[in-house]
Amino acid sequence: MLTNDTIDLLLSRRSVRAYKPDSISEEEMNSLLTAARYAPSAMGKQERFFSVVTDPKLLEEIGQAGGNQPFYNAPAAVIVSVPPENRFGQHDAACALMNLMIAAHSMNIDTCYIGSAVGAKTPEIMKKLGIPQGYEPAAAVAIGYGAQEPAQPAPRREDDTFFVKG
Repeated sequence: MLTNDTIDLLLSRRSVRAYKPDSISEEEMNSLLTAARYAPSAMGKQERFFSVVTDPKLLEEIGQAGGNQPFYNAPAAVIVSVPPENRFGQHDAACALMNLMIAAHSMNIDTCYIGSAVGAKTPEIMKKLGIPQGYEPAAAVAIGYGAQEPAQPAPRREDDTFFVKG
């Protein structure tokens, strides 16, 4: 397999589910958000909105509203909202958060993708998150410094590809 620094970075990124209380800096967060904004979006519309949450009480409230604690006590989370009628919105959110997570890993910041932002969908919480009218939470990512080394990756399947050659 051919490799380079980017591929090595992608292969070494892991989801982290235990965080130190230390916050990342505003400058670091702004860099992560810039990376997220440069992710692909359907037809280039950029129909996504980022809510950055560093308030532990609000993170807990979102978890309780969703019936769990999805942020693993991370000191920060980014919740991406999209218009529900945008049939590609979930994809736009996922692409944005993947860019953010890769950028974070390059800066030695840990993350965990949260594929459901169900706890953030109450009108009261959406208001606290500053979500614009016509948008709703689609996905989120926990952000911080890991409290432990992530586990080694599980072996990857190699029977999941079929080449159609011309």
